[in-house]
Amino acid sequence: MTTSNQDLEPTTTQTTIEAVLPQQVFNMGELIVLCNVLTLAEERAEKLAQDVKDNNERIAWLSERLIPDMMTMVGLTELTLVGGKKIKLKDKVFASTPKDRMDSVLAWLKERNFQAIAKETLTVSVEHAEQLTAQGITFRRDASIHPSTLGAFVRERLADDPDNQFPRELFGVRVVPTASVSQ
Repeated sequence: MTTSNQDLEPTTTQTTIEAVLPQQVFNMGELIVLCNVLTLAEERAEKLAQDVKDNNERIAWLSERLIPDMMTMVGLTELTLVGGKKIKLKDKVFASTPKDRMDSVLAWLKERNFQAIAKETLTVSVEHAEQLTAQGITFRRDASIHPSTLGAFVRERLADDPDNQFPRELFGVRVVPTASVSQ
């Protein structure tokens, strides 16, 4: 069925939304149903997000605490389940470089020619722009190491460190035995 321009013009009884849509297409009952479907979908999404968060916490507790502790108590590093899946203990390595230790970390890296993993930035204040052309430059030096880069670097150093000389405390190293599932 075709709609004429006259069908699109609002009458005094039509709402604003009805003025935009052809009367034959608009159905207030359908709109209300769709709005209810939207609210239910949002509520379900919130519940699913909470379920995922709760499940991830449970996985962390099982894989990082309970199962590694129990496997260590009985002297196992690997366990094959009836269905063929394997549970293996692996060490997850975490590292961090808090700002209060960054200068020491940078010095250690520079002494060993590893400073390239750090990103350094200089920030110049706009209010000191005149000083750029005059006598001095005012700036702030910041340095950071991307967490993935730091983690990879620390894992390499630990693997190449049979004498345990790597400064674990300086780099905030934390090794967590973790149970992982594989086929």
